[in-house]
Amino acid sequence: HAGSLAKLVSRVLEGGGGGRHDFAQAGGSRPSKIPETIKEVSLEIRKILEA
Repeated sequence: HAGSLAKLVSRVLEGGGGGRHDFAQAGGSRPSKIPETIKEVSLEIRKILEA
């Protein structure tokens, strides 16, 4: 799950990221999109927890 969340973060922030199911990292060149990123990640985590 961590790797898929990192890919989501990197997509929104226009950067790169990835990792394993238990550890990942991401970054990007659009820090102005951090609020949008937090919203997207929150929704994705909610989906994972409800599954």
